[in-house]
Amino acid sequence: MSGTTEYHKVRIKNMKWRTLVLSMTTVAVLGLCTTQADAHVQKKTWILQGNAAFSSSSGDLYGDDAITTITLAPTVHYAIIDKLALGGTLNFGSSSQGDFSSSSFMLGPSMRYYFGGETEKHMGNINPYVGGGIMLRSESFDDGNSLTNEETQSGSAIQLLGGVAFYLSNTCALTPELSVNLESMEGDSGTTIMLGVGLAGFMH
Repeated sequence: MSGTTEYHKVRIKNMKWRTLVLSMTTVAVLGLCTTQADAHVQKKTWILQGNAAFSSSSGDLYGDDAITTITLAPTVHYAIIDKLALGGTLNFGSSSQGDFSSSSFMLGPSMRYYFGGETEKHMGNINPYVGGGIMLRSESFDDGNSLTNEETQSGSAIQLLGGVAFYLSNTCALTPELSVNLESMEGDSGTTIMLGVGLAGFMH
């Protein structure tokens, strides 16, 4: 009984920590959206972004049946030159299939490159962009039995993505995004395709 209680305490603690990170990201992005500044992706621009996505995963990593997943991904990038930004990505995922459920966590360096006209102006109210990253991944599985501990596995992922920044104000953009994760975990591999949307804030 004590082992079960401790197991649920750990799950509740992890959920609270993830909720705190995502809440702080949301508040920061919304704060930037109300700031008056130039929205162009120039050198020394900070870009704070939060995306939510729905995905369908397939491959030998996931078995015969596809799994639907909800993913939340806060990112922070800094433009080292005009249009090119380097930074990091956190990625939280949660999925379920019958009595089984899983949660995943990915963390790693990432980059974004923004297209458009000259650096002193974006292409109308739109900036297409591409990006990528290399992530360390941890995933926990729960079989629905409170008498057993959840199983945890670790691996890595390469992320490739593309999106469009639709500016809502001088410092805020809506960011629909398509990403592909090439994943490897303890000898198995799989591919996750995600289509999501989020908000990005730009600070100079």
